[in-house]
Amino acid sequence: MTDIFLGLASLAPVILVGCFLVLAVDHHGVLLPVERLALGFGVGTGLITWEMLVFQTFGFSFGVIGLLAPLLGFSLIAFLFARQRRRKGGSKPRLDFASVPFQRVEWFLIAAIFIEASAAFFHAWLLPMEAYDAVSNWGLKAKAIFQAGRIPESFLENPNYEVFHPDYPLLVPLLESYVYRCIGDLREVSAKIIFPLYLVGCVAILMAALRRAGQSRRGCLLFGFLLVSIPYFSEQATNGYADVVVSFYFGAGSLYLYLWQTKGTGLFLILSALLTSCAALTKNEGFVVVGVHLAWLAAVLLSRSGIALRRKLVSLGIYFCILAAVLMPWYLFKNSLGLRNDVINSEVVAGLNWNSFSRVGPILYHLQTQVFGPKNWNLV
Repeated sequence: MTDIFLGLASLAPVILVGCFLVLAVDHHGVLLPVERLALGFGVGTGLITWEMLVFQTFGFSFGVIGLLAPLLGFSLIAFLFARQRRRKGGSKPRLDFASVPFQRVEWFLIAAIFIEASAAFFHAWLLPMEAYDAVSNWGLKAKAIFQAGRIPESFLENPNYEVFHPDYPLLVPLLESYVYRCIGDLREVSAKIIFPLYLVGCVAILMAALRRAGQSRRGCLLFGFLLVSIPYFSEQATNGYADVVVSFYFGAGSLYLYLWQTKGTGLFLILSALLTSCAALTKNEGFVVVGVHLAWLAAVLLSRSGIALRRKLVSLGIYFCILAAVLMPWYLFKNSLGLRNDVINSEVVAGLNWNSFSRVGPILYHLQTQVFGPKNWNLV
């Protein structure tokens, strides 16, 4: 259990940075406390990996104090400045969740969510990094970054390493290496604690978004339990794979973009842009999410005839600028090394034909059985 506490202790300053920034952006007090904590974790972890990429660009090493001091200082100043504005302008009424006593069914659902989440933490502590990419991609890169004190460019450029996706974004390896750096040792269990934390964050964001969309408290808890009890999802939170991380950023980014569309609150647009950009820093598939969200945003703005053109351009510009600012350090670094995808490249695309699409049906069928198959639920 010591490894779990060490992992949590190393992530505590990062979560604090994220919470300060979320509180600074949420100067009207719109978000729920548990929602702020989940967003603080997601934004904080994304921000420190972004800072590590910036440090790499300027040739700085990844020292713990050197990484945390600027973030803590900036986030604290932003929080204090936003707090002053909040006192002058007042706050909006916050969403109600716990003012009415919980009923027995709700307590049962809370207990079930807690048991499932605790099981994920226990499995993450008990089992090693076992998935293929968790060991050969994310885990190996994290260890190399920890040993070198920065991103070892020669390691990524090594032709013998090309089979392990040298061009994959580095949010997960950088975050794992940060935990190693804080502890001062290669403790895999401590680094693995980030994955069940992302699982808990997914559940918290989903329930808060459903409540804000008009769902009952019991319904929010039910959907939260359904999410955390999907075996495929909980397994990804224990084996060191990055799917649960990109799911958090993709799901939260999509939910807040939807809430901006329905509520018109600028806070949700900013959160969506931050979280969506972090999805693209996690896996190459996240860049597809960026394109989908930009198209979604453009379609919504074009369909609204009662809004001035200047306001539409401002909304689109804010979203695009946040995406560009977050993603630029990684893609500049990637292009400077000439890193190439070993799975999807020009040769593979040239070899595609209509017969290749015949495999889509079986693939989709297999994927839906992982979610909807009754034998795959952790209920028996």
